Amino acid sequence: MTKSPLICAASVLALMVSMPALAETVDNAADFFTKGAAGLDFRYRLELVDQDGLAENATASTLLTKLHYETATYKGFSGFIEAEHIAVVGKTTYNNSLNG
Repeated sequence: MTKSPLICAASVLALMVSMPALAETVDNAADFFTKGAAGLDFRYRLELVDQDGLAENATASTLLTKLHYETATYKGFSGFIEAEHIAVVGKTTYNNSLNG
């Protein structure tokens, strides 16, 4: 099942509007970006697979890094942006469709 990008964008917008603001409220537009709040999150993941019928075991070790920024609220509006990156940590011992 595929989801329309418009439906996904509308869902994200609805969640952003319904969530309480974490950054402060400002009275002038000049502070809209400077009074915002930034954050950095890390999540390490290790998965071990020992499956019957396969000769080799698999190990996946990854690190998810998220960087996010929320602007201050100005006249009831705010913005939020998030970027994420997943990196393989250590040796790749699983089939990631690139290594066979």
